[in-house]
Amino acid sequence: MMVHEVSWIMICIQNPEKLESIVDYLFDDYHVVVTNNPEVKQQLHDMWMEDVILLGHEDTYIPHNRRIRQVIIIDDVVLSILDTIERVKMSVQAPIMLITKNKYYPFKFYELMGIHYVMMTNYNQFPFLLRQRAYS
Repeated sequence: MMVHEVSWIMICIQNPEKLESIVDYLFDDYHVVVTNNPEVKQQLHDMWMEDVILLGHEDTYIPHNRRIRQVIIIDDVVLSILDTIERVKMSVQAPIMLITKNKYYPFKFYELMGIHYVMMTNYNQFPFLLRQRAYS
């Protein structure tokens, strides 16, 4: 008998308006949401999602006890993206994907920050990324 270890997708989202495009997919698989916005945490808590980590502004590390297979950052603000990346890099060893509407910066700019993949799109075109196998 083969034992499979569950692996999680960490989704970093700061803007409550961005939740609308992904909220239906958060309950389908193993996802943990990381935010520094209490409004995002409250909206997810109101929908019975318990796997939400709220960070303080001074936090440099994301406390978790899960095996993370991928990190997805959903953001358009460069300073917020930089802050999130620094916290992720201190906490997780997994590929980082950025989903952004911000098309003003080339991929190399994001790559220098530590991002492995960049998807420049509107937020309705990516939820398929949240439907990945949870077992490895």
